[in-house]
Amino acid sequence: EIRSLGLSFAALAVSSISSVTGRIARADKERDLLAYLQAATDRNLELNDVHNGECTTELAAYHGLEQALVYLLDHGCPLKKPGISSKNAVFSAVKNGQHGSLKLMLERRPQDVRQVIRDEEEDSHRSGHYLSTFWLTMSRMDFAAARMLKNNFSLRLSDRDVRDIYTRNRARKFTGKLANLLREICPDVPNVLHWQECMHWSFSTTAKREILWLLAASSRHVTEFNPLILPNGVWLRILNYFGRDDFAE
Repeated sequence: EIRSLGLSFAALAVSSISSVTGRIARADKERDLLAYLQAATDRNLELNDVHNGECTTELAAYHGLEQALVYLLDHGCPLKKPGISSKNAVFSAVKNGQHGSLKLMLERRPQDVRQVIRDEEEDSHRSGHYLSTFWLTMSRMDFAAARMLKNNFSLRLSDRDVRDIYTRNRARKFTGKLANLLREICPDVPNVLHWQECMHWSFSTTAKREILWLLAASSRHVTEFNPLILPNGVWLRILNYFGRDDFAE
């Protein structure tokens, strides 16, 4: 009957192990879980099913079940379940401080990691729930996760992140956290809040687009019909976006 329904209960099995305490007992249970996943594979059942709105890969990454996560990744399970949850396995690993899970995903699925992080802003708009791995690393000051993601070109600051940072800075709850995080993961950069080529990744989509507009316009050949001064509308858009403290402390 279960096979006819296409259910494997793999996500439920992963979730149930999270309550097991003790290193030896947990290792034994994870071996049982691997045998369960193998049996589900042999019967052509869906490995990446859902329990309480979270898919098997997310749960394995969140709980640090690295052997199970390797098995799921090697058998083609995606890092998120489209249409079920806006979250992804990368976000879940960072949320619970599971650097081992994050490292495994970066080693085995580097392009998929970059893709799910690129999709977070759109997923947030679609679901109505704010989702940002960058924001998570910053709020938790998780320098190790931030470094791993940056080295894989997966750390991404969205427009929504920028708005939240600005709002919380005004409320004095996050003052300096962004700068501290950027200094920690970019120790060779003298001023991480000033735009420069090596820090280009850390500015939001709108900021980078506006800067590129400015650079492109400033590099035009100056003639009578193509003056150096930018049109007022372009300057207005740039000045409306950037505040006094956006690029300097």
